[in-house]
Amino acid sequence: MITSQQTLFRRVSIFSFAIFILFVPFNPFPISEWPIPLSPSDLALVASLISYLIFVCLSRNVSGDILADGFLFSIFCLSVVFSTMINSGGLSSPTPVRLPVKITCVYLLAFFHMCSIPNLRYLLRFYTYSAVIVSGIAISQSVLGLLLWMGRPAPARSLFGFQFPFTRSAGPFGTYGDFGMFLIFILPILLYTVYHPQLKSILASRDRDSAAVIIILFSLFLSQTRSIWLSAFISIGLLSLYRFCSTRSISKTTLMVSGGSLGSGALILIGILYRVNPDSALRRLRVYVAAGEVLLSNPMLGTGFGQFLEVAPSSIKTVVHNLFLEALVTVGFLGFIPLAWLCCRNLIRSVNYTHRNTGTTVPLVIGFVGALTISQVTPALWSAEFWMPLGILGGSLLLPE
Repeated sequence: MITSQQTLFRRVSIFSFAIFILFVPFNPFPISEWPIPLSPSDLALVASLISYLIFVCLSRNVSGDILADGFLFSIFCLSVVFSTMINSGGLSSPTPVRLPVKITCVYLLAFFHMCSIPNLRYLLRFYTYSAVIVSGIAISQSVLGLLLWMGRPAPARSLFGFQFPFTRSAGPFGTYGDFGMFLIFILPILLYTVYHPQLKSILASRDRDSAAVIIILFSLFLSQTRSIWLSAFISIGLLSLYRFCSTRSISKTTLMVSGGSLGSGALILIGILYRVNPDSALRRLRVYVAAGEVLLSNPMLGTGFGQFLEVAPSSIKTVVHNLFLEALVTVGFLGFIPLAWLCCRNLIRSVNYTHRNTGTTVPLVIGFVGALTISQVTPALWSAEFWMPLGILGGSLLLPE
């Protein structure tokens, strides 16, 4: 029996997490530097965490799934600290502790709050508000040249001799990878509600959902980022394939041909996008090779937090742009295994769950696959924009059938 006090603290935790989602794109702009950098999203996350802990203390009831995932994250956090202390002779800053704890809190709170349909719709609405604001800022920067002090606006790119008329923009985000993961996750969810009249819209009307889709798609196009375009193609393709298969009876052969066509289209698009900036792709491949060599030198503990460039060859000037390889290099197999298991377990559970209940889960799975695609070519290990979608997906798998 949940008391009024428990209900109050749960609602405070949900509302605070909604504010965190709203402000997470503005995380690069701290409002305090002492004792650690704090942004509005950090403060909202702390408020949500404290309220959740009070709720747990009052109810004395914690989901076994949250405990299991919290245990996996604990192993990862401890491996980051231990690896950094071993490789660096101590902790010179609180960052190796703060960042692992932050992504743990983001995942677990998202997981906890998504275990009921009202909370799911409430938080997805705030997520959409945030995505539209971010997209509006990106469009304003690219098309109108406004708000250029935010994020990392960059010169326009060219493709096959065609020069884009607008500059690149990732809105207020510090990286294009975070920008892409944040928007790609919500895109198939909005598209799903637009084309399924029987489902409730995210923004209270189909027209608003449609407008949000158009704004997000335009901002993704203006990012002029290969991984974002590829992820958008895969997400829309998977959603279209699911809609095609769910609205008619088709044979396994037709399904295989349709899936193969989507895969072939993705490979062709990769070949085309490679020509946008081939030097960048080759540099990342060299970084991957160097990361593999560094990993072989210390496969169990890795290099520790922020130490890759210190031990990599002098020709390597950038960090690893791949989620799993970055985890392997940073914490070795000791920290990589629990993270990989966490991702794989949620994906496996989502496949089993969608056989029984497809109404709410399919777009969440596709959105996460889109974010996961971008994470393979960007440093996403410490990004709330990756772990929040995974937590949302994991929690939604506990919804009643």
